[in-house]
Amino acid sequence: MLNLTLIMIDDCRGFVRELKKQRKLKKVRVQVDRNWEIGCIARKVMEFRPDKRFAILFEKIKGFKFPVFINGFASTEMYAIGLGTTVDGVQETWQSALQRPVEPELASTGACKENILLGESIDLNIFPHIVSTPKKESAPYITGGCVVMKDPETGIGNVGVYRCMFKGKDKLGIHMAPISDGGIIYSKYERLNRPMEVAIAIGPPPTVYSTAIARVPFGVDELAVAGGLMHSPLKIVKCETVDLEVPANSEIVIEGEVQPKYRESEGPFGEFYGYMGEEIMSPVVYVTAITYRNNPIYQSLLQQNTPNEGTLCKDMGMEVILMNTFKSIGILAVTDVHVRERSSGECVVLAINNAHPEQVRLLAQACWATYPISFKQVIVVDSDCNVRDYSDVEWRMSTCVQPERDIHVFNNCAASALDPSVQKDKRKQGSKLCIDATRKINYPEVALPPKSMLDKAEKRWKKYGLSE
Repeated sequence: MLNLTLIMIDDCRGFVRELKKQRKLKKVRVQVDRNWEIGCIARKVMEFRPDKRFAILFEKIKGFKFPVFINGFASTEMYAIGLGTTVDGVQETWQSALQRPVEPELASTGACKENILLGESIDLNIFPHIVSTPKKESAPYITGGCVVMKDPETGIGNVGVYRCMFKGKDKLGIHMAPISDGGIIYSKYERLNRPMEVAIAIGPPPTVYSTAIARVPFGVDELAVAGGLMHSPLKIVKCETVDLEVPANSEIVIEGEVQPKYRESEGPFGEFYGYMGEEIMSPVVYVTAITYRNNPIYQSLLQQNTPNEGTLCKDMGMEVILMNTFKSIGILAVTDVHVRERSSGECVVLAINNAHPEQVRLLAQACWATYPISFKQVIVVDSDCNVRDYSDVEWRMSTCVQPERDIHVFNNCAASALDPSVQKDKRKQGSKLCIDATRKINYPEVALPPKSMLDKAEKRWKKYGLSE
């Protein structure tokens, strides 16, 4: 198998340097307010065409010493840079990592230990936690924290990205949906009536973000998959006050405990569905230690309405894991998978060779088995469709679909509690849709000139005196 990894990026600083080298990073050198300017500027950039987007390093934050890095995963190209590969190499790099994870390597110390705060010196106020959705969120949030924990039954490590609401110098609210890996693990601690130890790594290597957000299969250690993505063991170090290990090159690590059967008010927060998530009762992290690098870079992940880097990072991983699922159950005819950028993870388009109706429904069910609360809409098209071209997909849905025959509705399905379209009294249940947009009968030829002639016209474009 061809190894498409071009470089290995083992920390946030290396990611920043590589983005700058590839002209995908801009620095803001004037002072900005973390309470509104960072969220607004990052949002405007995400509204650009994907190939025009860039990451931002805010060098001066009003009232703080440390810079903020945001929009690192603002496009598929930037996501690929974080993996040290190309856009075409993402699928192969991920498949290799899932098949051959590399166990992390324990080091005696690491860069994240350059500063250690314990006891009375603990103070979360020194970091510029941002307000992503100004005037609508009640407090700053840690949006780019990779939360490390261990399953109390198996001892297997787990990493997920969960929003953390700033509540004071040594206290955070943490939101973990019951069906998320973190929610499942926390429920185990609650049944045991034991506190759950956590370590929140801010600014770890980009491969850690990729695995933490992608929802790899439960019971698989995300840090080992991150090592697989890097083709090298991820360096980890032991925490100071909890029995956990974290990426050694993290910019900031916040250690703490989450007490069982205790909740406090948390939210509202600007969710990836594009609406404000309501105020809810969530668990609380009591901070026991903070460690950080000299002059740490505070990394945030832009949330709010789509497109945003949090959902883009998640969608890229989900596409690969779905392809892995199809191969594992013997469906080898799927040629491409795309989670639509503006769908908040609720619409996936699958391209397939020689489809038949039963196979289309099987594909939809495989998607829902892999991600129970995602993909309200599964659209299946022929392999000659460009699943990333929305106009091509729309054309297939218009010309290849007969609603009575090709649209299938499934009721009483698992649903995301954050989906505002689900009734509050039915927050765990909704419906799902499968659309078979493949050709079932003999179709006439497509009404377009031959590709060779279109290419010839493109080569002569300048001669025609037309704009690019």
